[in-house]
Amino acid sequence: MSLKPHLSISPAVQSALDAGRPVVALESTIITHGMPYPQNLTMAQNVEQVIADNGAVPATIAIMDGKFMVGTTAADLERLAQTGGKVDHRVDDAAAAAKVIALQFELGLGGALVANPIPES
Repeated sequence: MSLKPHLSISPAVQSALDAGRPVVALESTIITHGMPYPQNLTMAQNVEQVIADNGAVPATIAIMDGKFMVGTTAADLERLAQTGGKVDHRVDDAAAAAKVIALQFELGLGGALVANPIPES
């Protein structure tokens, strides 16, 4: 299964990768259900700004509109921050991770860890 149809890399991240500039991957679970709104949004904006101020391109990773997003816009961060909620669930294996990811795709929105396990099938 190819992930290409389900992957969207922001122009800023793609440009940095093409030019060999540093890119810092950031998880979005802290935004979607780790902190309350609006503190989650302020934190995400501040972290991205610190990374940019130090010469790297921030790449917040999320699931939005049924795609893995690598790099988000200000509007994306706002949307993620406002639509999150507390999740009492722990994923301990690839099969459970696949179910969570499938649900996020079905819902069209979800936070993602930088290293979400993605099963091969």
